[in-house]
Amino acid sequence: MFRILFFVLSLFSGSALATIDLVVTGITYSGGSFSATVQNNGSTSVLSGSTIIVRYVSDCVHRTWGSVAGPLASGASTTVPMVGGGYSLPTGTTPVLAYVDYDGMIAETNELNNTFLTSITVSSGTGNTIYVATTGNDSTGTGLIGAPYATIQKAHDVAVAGDTIILRAGTYTPTAQTNLTKSGTTNNLITLTNFTGETVTIDGVSSGAGSDILRFNSASYWYVKGLNFFRASRNAIRLEGASNNNTFERNVISNSGNNSTVGTGLQIVGTSANNLVLNNDSHHNHDTTVGGGNSDGFSAQGLGNGNVFRGNRAWKNGDDGFDYFNRDGTASSGPVLVESNWSFENGFDDAYVAQGDGNAFKLGGSIDSETVGKSGGHTVRNNVAWGNKHRGFDQNGASIPITIYNNTSYNNAVANFNFSSGSHILKNNINYGTNGAMTGVSDTFNSWNLSVTVNSADFTATPGQNDTCARSARQSDGSLPVCNNFKLVAGSDLIDKGTPVGISYLGAAPDLGAYELQ
Repeated sequence: MFRILFFVLSLFSGSALATIDLVVTGITYSGGSFSATVQNNGSTSVLSGSTIIVRYVSDCVHRTWGSVAGPLASGASTTVPMVGGGYSLPTGTTPVLAYVDYDGMIAETNELNNTFLTSITVSSGTGNTIYVATTGNDSTGTGLIGAPYATIQKAHDVAVAGDTIILRAGTYTPTAQTNLTKSGTTNNLITLTNFTGETVTIDGVSSGAGSDILRFNSASYWYVKGLNFFRASRNAIRLEGASNNNTFERNVISNSGNNSTVGTGLQIVGTSANNLVLNNDSHHNHDTTVGGGNSDGFSAQGLGNGNVFRGNRAWKNGDDGFDYFNRDGTASSGPVLVESNWSFENGFDDAYVAQGDGNAFKLGGSIDSETVGKSGGHTVRNNVAWGNKHRGFDQNGASIPITIYNNTSYNNAVANFNFSSGSHILKNNINYGTNGAMTGVSDTFNSWNLSVTVNSADFTATPGQNDTCARSARQSDGSLPVCNNFKLVAGSDLIDKGTPVGISYLGAAPDLGAYELQ
C-alpha cells in the first residue's frame, strides 16, 4: 500500500463547474513539509474566492493539509503550500500517490487523470523539521508546526543529524543556558534558523549570571543562521571543547556581557576547528562588571586550526572588534583566516566614552607568555579598520608570522598598524593617518614605504563618527552593504602600486588597500 495519499479538493462558489480539470503535476518534500503543484487543464478558471485544498494521508490516517486560494486560470499552475502541521517521512524510499478530486466532489471534464505517482527518498539523516515557538510547550508539544516546542534546548535534545530546528517569530527569554552537545555529519548538518520571513530574537536577560545563550560543547556540523542574540549574560555564542565544522551566517549579536566579567558576541576556544563565521554583525557587547574590558565582537582564542571569519562587522564593542589572543597558553594558537571584515569604533560606547582596549583586529598575545611562540600565524586580508580607540591591526606580541595583505586602516587613535617584532609580512596595505612601529618585519609595497601620498582625494568617501552606511542593512545575499567608504577613485596614486600576493586584481598590478578599483 502506498504510504502517502494526496487528495486535492476544490471547493467552489457560483457558476457551472463542468470544464474545470485539476491535476497534480508534482510533489515536493523537505524536512517534514510537503507541497504540491496543481494545474487546471480545463477550459474554465477556478473562481476567485474558492479554495484548492490538498490533504495528506499516511497509512490511511490524515496527517496534514495545505491550501491556496483561487483564481486559477485555464492552463495555469499553482503551488499549494502546507498549512497544517508537518509530517516526517521515514528514512528510505516512500511511494507517494497524489489523488485529485474525491468521489466526484468536483465535477471535472476528465475523471481519468486524477492520480500522480512518484517516490520520495529520505537519506539516513532523517531531515525532520522541528518547530519551536514562543507559544510552544516542551511537555505537550511534538515539534510539529501545529504543536511546537518552547525551547531550543528541547529541540536539540530530540534532534539528530540532518534535522532542521525552525524558530517561529518572537522574542525568546530562556531561563537557563542552552547546552548543545549533539553533532550532525558532513552531509547531514543540524540546522538552527528562523522561519522564512520572520524575525527571531533570543534575549538572554533571564538565563542566569555567567551563562551563554548558546554553548557548543564538542558539538559539530551545525548551521546557525538568521537569528538575533541579545543581552547574553556572558557570551552570546561560545564554542568549546572540540566543536568543529560549524557555520554561523547572517546572525546579529548585541549587548552581550549583561551580567558577567566577560561578554563576547561569538567566541571560539578549546580545540574547536574549521568553523566558518560568515556575514554576521556583533556590536555593543559590553561586560557590566569590568567596564567593557573583556567584551569583543568576535574571538578565536583556542588551539583549533582552520577557523574563518569572513564578511563580518564589529562595532562599538567594549574591548576589541576581533580578538585572537591565545587564552589556552598550553600550545600555539590555531591560525585563523580573517577576510573582508569591517571593524570600527570599538573601545567606545555610544557617547564615545573610552571602555576597554579598543583594537579593531588584535592578532596575538598569550595568557602565559609569548616567549615560546604561542600566538599568531593568521592570514589577514581585505579588511577595513577605522575609528577605533587604540589600534587598527595590532601584533599584540604575536611571534608566529602573520601575513597582512591588502587591508585599509584609517583614523585609529594610537596606530593604524603596529608590528614591532617578529617575521610578519605586510604588503599592499593602506595606512591613512598615524602608523605604529614597524621593526624587524617584512613590510613592502605598503603606502608607508612607497612614493605615494594618502589623503581624502584618493577615496570616494571616508567615514566619520556614526557613519550611516557602515551600519546600514546588508545586501539580499547577506554580504556587506554597498558603501563608498575607502573605494579608490580613478587617478589615485594608490592604484597599481601593489605586488601580487594571490588575491585577484585588475590592471598592471594590485591596488593598495582592501578594494580593487573596478
